[in-house]
Amino acid sequence: MCMKKTALALIAFLLAFLTLSACGPADNRPVLEMTDEEARETLKPLIEAAYEINEIFFGKGLPYEGEPNRDLNTVSTDYLPVSDESPYRTIEEIKTAAEKVYTVKYLEPVYSIIFEGLTVDTSTPDYLGESVAPRYKLFGDVLKVNALYEGYTLKTKPDASTAHITERTPDYIRVSLDYTADGVKGTMSLTLAKNKDGYWRLDSPSY
Repeated sequence: MCMKKTALALIAFLLAFLTLSACGPADNRPVLEMTDEEARETLKPLIEAAYEINEIFFGKGLPYEGEPNRDLNTVSTDYLPVSDESPYRTIEEIKTAAEKVYTVKYLEPVYSIIFEGLTVDTSTPDYLGESVAPRYKLFGDVLKVNALYEGYTLKTKPDASTAHITERTPDYIRVSLDYTADGVKGTMSLTLAKNKDGYWRLDSPSY
């Protein structure tokens, strides 16, 4: 079975499900206030910083030392030490950087998948019994990366300058904006919410 197809399709499915299930009923609290211009100013640095975080979690991953065993008939994981050239050497450093971009609420299931792995036990036929090994694991005090984990080639480039607000709620603000991917233009939706520290963060995938 193709590890890339299984793991990444499963991750995308779970994140989409968790994002949808997080939408609660309407309430009487005041909606969050933000103008279109404020949305653009807020999104620009978040989108720029998200490129690195998305690559760490879902794209190329952190660099590692050594050569992996690529015989998928005998192994499905091969954990190698993160390179000295890596900008992050611990899980906590990765989380600290990620939480400057995304809300903790969004990141919790991402952390679970990336650092702990999972096995799906649902009634969804396409994914029943499928499993994803952690991409990163600590072995003692050494952070290692699964060198056989094939990430996405991330191509989506959102354009913050085109953002405009489409929905305001007490918990989040949703914006629509243009993007390019391999030279093809399109429109996507991003969600902004305030993190526990009171700062605006992305609350939806941006890749």
